[in-house]
Amino acid sequence: MIVVDCPQCSAKFRVPSDAVPPEGRALRCSTCGHKWHYVDPLVATISELQTSLEELPPNENIDRP
Repeated sequence: MIVVDCPQCSAKFRVPSDAVPPEGRALRCSTCGHKWHYVDPLVATISELQTSLEELPPNENIDRP
């Protein structure tokens, strides 16, 4: 489960983890009706780190399989 805060009214609600794909999804607050695109911050951070690692030049001092 992911605990999501509505950016409009700050209401908190739970969303099943498997209901939010890595690219995020549209959510609607059941309290105020606000709609927004939600991306799990942890997934977004991992994706940014992977992109950063791919941009690094190869290091010849590291044994690679």
